[in-house]
Amino acid sequence: MTDKDGLLSEVYFKLPYEYWDSNWHNRLTLPAKAVLLIAMSLRKPEFTLPDRWTSQWYGISEATVTRGRAQLEDKGIIAVAREETTSSLKEMHGFGKRTYYRLDDPFNRNIRNGLTQPSPMGPSSRKGKVIIRSIRPD
Repeated sequence: MTDKDGLLSEVYFKLPYEYWDSNWHNRLTLPAKAVLLIAMSLRKPEFTLPDRWTSQWYGISEATVTRGRAQLEDKGIIAVAREETTSSLKEMHGFGKRTYYRLDDPFNRNIRNGLTQPSPMGPSSRKGKVIIRSIRPD
């Protein structure tokens, strides 16, 4: 059964049992927990976590995103997957860097795979139309 945003089974993501069993709920700070939940909710093998946009989208400060991501990297929960050079009008020389991260086991279990139906917001649905979707309620 599907709803307007995809499979009903994909509405929620699952926090792995190891989060509790390995005492991550006590070992991680609140900023790290927030960034971990954000990263897990993205359900992608590789994702970006730009401080400015992540803070605006999820309502937490840029400093919280930076501290949380740093702790997750230190603990080996997320890692840099790759870095990409992009054109940027914000930089004097016209180029910027985009960093992609990945979640390591056991926190990468919510990634969408080929067995699930693609979301209507996926690339195939964007042909010829612009989709604007608000993440935060107004």
